[in-house]
Amino acid sequence: MKLAPVVVLSLQGVALAAPATPTVQQADDVDLIWHVRAFPGGPLLQLNGTIQQVHGQLLKINPEFDHVFGISDHLTHASPQPSPAVPYPPPPVWNATIPKIKPAPPSLPGWEEINFEGKRRKCGGPLEYIEKSYIQEGIRYLRDLPFEVPRLPPGSCGRVSCSWDAAIKWCNQNQNLQSLKSMKTIADGAQYLVKNCNKYPLVSPRLDTASEQPARDRVSGEVWHERGWSVIVGKEEC
Repeated sequence: MKLAPVVVLSLQGVALAAPATPTVQQADDVDLIWHVRAFPGGPLLQLNGTIQQVHGQLLKINPEFDHVFGISDHLTHASPQPSPAVPYPPPPVWNATIPKIKPAPPSLPGWEEINFEGKRRKCGGPLEYIEKSYIQEGIRYLRDLPFEVPRLPPGSCGRVSCSWDAAIKWCNQNQNLQSLKSMKTIADGAQYLVKNCNKYPLVSPRLDTASEQPARDRVSGEVWHERGWSVIVGKEEC
């Protein structure tokens, strides 16, 4: 009996590893498209921009928007003021360990509770450092405004919040459209970075050596979720 020859394919030099996670420099920045209502029971509007820009457009359409939807006054009357310019410190290296954090608060209706403890993170990039208080103001917008999460195309990043050049970005490393149940999920990721990627924790008063101004508590970093998306905070011109 004659045996058929066995063909052996060499895999030498063929990369079998999964593709690397795209960085913010490789991803395309896109304008997020929000579907929102200016009036209770009113038609859905399609507005573009950050959550602050969309909020501003809604106030022009309906000056009573905050009142009828029960939005906190601090979003329009308590924005942080710029501080004297202080040079930003150079980015640090990857963190070797991830410290424990407190459990996330109880989930709210429609809020997909995600505990970012143990998630892979990088502090000090890809954006420059920015004052923590500015990022926290963006987090308040994400928690307080009752907007549905826009859909994010694959391989792209959308700037969900930006004020005083303090950006919160949401990136999609998947091969399909990404959506989340609530903006509070992105706020949770940003808050995790605020707690774990501080450059100058204000333990004691001190002066910045370059400007002789008080050293400000700053934050910059990115945290990845295993479902193929990430949250970025840092300095980016608005």
